[in-house]
Amino acid sequence: MLKWWVEWIEEVKRLEKEGRFREAIRFLEKNLHKFKKNCEFVNYLGRLYLRIGKYKKSIKFFKRAVSLNPQFAVAYNNLGHAYENLGKLELARESCEKAIQLNPEYAEAYNNLGNILSELNLPKSAEEAYRKAIELKSDFDLAYNNLGTLLYSTGQYREAEKCFKEALKINPENPFTHYNLGMVYYAMNEKKRAIKEWEKSLQLSPHQPKVKELLQKAKSELEE
Repeated sequence: MLKWWVEWIEEVKRLEKEGRFREAIRFLEKNLHKFKKNCEFVNYLGRLYLRIGKYKKSIKFFKRAVSLNPQFAVAYNNLGHAYENLGKLELARESCEKAIQLNPEYAEAYNNLGNILSELNLPKSAEEAYRKAIELKSDFDLAYNNLGTLLYSTGQYREAEKCFKEALKINPENPFTHYNLGMVYYAMNEKKRAIKEWEKSLQLSPHQPKVKELLQKAKSELEE
């Protein structure tokens, strides 16, 4: 069974990496009867359903995973993410807080909790969650990005700029971080710097109509 376990992990990861999520799901479901009491297997299947937007079905598997292993922090975090996507924010919050209770050093759960608290219009609590995620995982570019977005939304532009710059130190090839940094510069009326970031964003990811529109607008305003 151990040999098969290694083989299915390699096969599923290969399919997932190639974006063939439905094939990965079929591969796992074909063998679900063998591993229906294995919390890792069940959670993995739920995560794949989450990736393709089948949130209700993913919740079913995450719930089964935590019933098999009530100490399974990862499954609780995934459950929170699924509830968030369905707009069930209080249930999402409870699930992420449970994940953190089980694993107080779970940076990803703090990041997810920050997203949920932000959606609940609790910016101070969301900021605390993001900062905790960064404290636990210093190279967590997604948490820096989320914190920067939150600070931007509350008008704290210089602090947001710092966050996006930190995210770019970790992952300089993220087009969305360049877009976000451009938005900060535009809000501060630093149009040349905004243009530079948006051009970089489009260089990394050309199919962004909104960024193209903003870029053209900023260039026109500079010429006035």
